Amino acid sequence: MNINIIKKALKVIDGLKKGEINWKAGKGEGHLIKRKELGHIPNDFTLKDYNNLITSIINDGGNELYLYYKEFFNQNYFAIGDYKRNWEVIVGENGVMETAYEIIDTEYEQHFGKNGYVYLGILREVERNVNDEESK
Repeated sequence: MNINIIKKALKVIDGLKKGEINWKAGKGEGHLIKRKELGHIPNDFTLKDYNNLITSIINDGGNELYLYYKEFFNQNYFAIGDYKRNWEVIVGENGVMETAYEIIDTEYEQHFGKNGYVYLGILREVERNVNDEESK
């Protein structure tokens, strides 16, 4: 895998870890409503609660990092898979949050085995490998 893609993913994730959840204009509330309607989150969740859930998934170094790309996409996306909660967070390489949701349509492994997902590794291991590479 191209090291520059991995470094870009880590840079985007680092921004999210600092609480910089940026939704497309007007999309955060829409996602919040949809997740409530689908039963993914409690009805009393606020956008802040939803963003905190996303941040907690991103901050868990044991979660998995994927490149998510299809030919018709105009940018790369990075997906963080939380197998313990069965959730996925997707953010664009531009740092804008695309979506975050509970995976309910299939098993976790099948979901991330779909076309377009490329496994990059466990977050903490990817971070350590990049740091080790840069210190050489």
